Amino acid sequence: MNLKFKCDYKINIFYCAYFLLFVSFFMSDIVVSNGLVIQLFRYTSYLLMIVGLIKKNIKNNNIYWYFGAFVICLGISLITRDVYWCTIILVILAMAEQDMREIFKISYFTMLILTIVVVLLSIIGVIPNVENMRLGEEEIRLGLGFYHSDVLPLILFYLIVYRIILSRNNVSFKRVIIWIVSTIMAYLICGSKNGLMGTIILLIMFLIITRKKFSKSHILLFLSRFVVVFLSVGSFFIMYFQGIGDAKLYVINNYFSGRFAIAYHAMTRIGVHLVNFMNGDKYAETISQWFVIDNGYLYVMLRYGILFIIFYYVIHWSITKKYKDNYYIIIVSIAVAFTNFVDNDLFSYNFLPILLLAFNSNIQDTIKLPFEGGNKNKND
Repeated sequence: MNLKFKCDYKINIFYCAYFLLFVSFFMSDIVVSNGLVIQLFRYTSYLLMIVGLIKKNIKNNNIYWYFGAFVICLGISLITRDVYWCTIILVILAMAEQDMREIFKISYFTMLILTIVVVLLSIIGVIPNVENMRLGEEEIRLGLGFYHSDVLPLILFYLIVYRIILSRNNVSFKRVIIWIVSTIMAYLICGSKNGLMGTIILLIMFLIITRKKFSKSHILLFLSRFVVVFLSVGSFFIMYFQGIGDAKLYVINNYFSGRFAIAYHAMTRIGVHLVNFMNGDKYAETISQWFVIDNGYLYVMLRYGILFIIFYYVIHWSITKKYKDNYYIIIVSIAVAFTNFVDNDLFSYNFLPILLLAFNSNIQDTIKLPFEGGNKNKND
């Protein structure tokens, strides 16, 4: 698979900006990273996207709408001291008309190459190999160059996600075996169930839809449409009722390493808001003693508010509706939704290419529909 870029300057500037932004976010996951380099990459990316948008829209007056949206997000960012939403809006505006296949290629090859480099440097001792242990357990979990042992398994999961979207029905059985072996090795070394769960769900669905006799598309579509509702409501239900003493749900909480109890204690201090304007420093100070909320739905609800969970549901619904005939994107959306039941990456850089699917109008020509009921689509 060749990574080709179009020659048009306006498109190239967006791809360069996306690459720099993606690298800067990836570097934040490495146990030793240079904050100055990260900021340089990130702000250069912002500048390139803004310049590209101005050059692209100055002729059709859309620049005023873009500028207004950006100013609103900037205001929210100043209040909360969290530039996340400002960044997301800027990326959405910049990438809305770009070739999604190129965006997924950039994401895949950048993550693959950087991950290999980080792991190798960790093995030879150039980068520290961080050791983690869960409370009450003696098992040592290795980070292999990343700041936490959960990072590498999730990276492998998203590499598989990107590859499936790019390759569609051209994935060989040999490659699937490599994915399975890599995932098992990552689990044994890193001790993280997060990436393992997502990969198992993804590969099972992938093997099902590639069978020639597959015809249960309506089941997948139903699951994809409502999986976020089920998981987000279910997460809140488990968190709340185990917190007030439900013994059965507390057993479930223990199975998932106490993440729902942590979220419950965070909720008692933060509360549940339609929109949470708490700034980042105050949020970190409030929940620091309760570690990390490893559930994407509960994290977004507590950190940003209920409105932003609804926003994510709208994004997910848009993706599954727009690509209802593309089973590969459908199974990816389901697997990512389940992964966020045990991890928090709904709006991380890993998820960014998938989020852009909801806003990009140049996808049907670039990631073509695979097949219906086991037959290839004539457009593929």
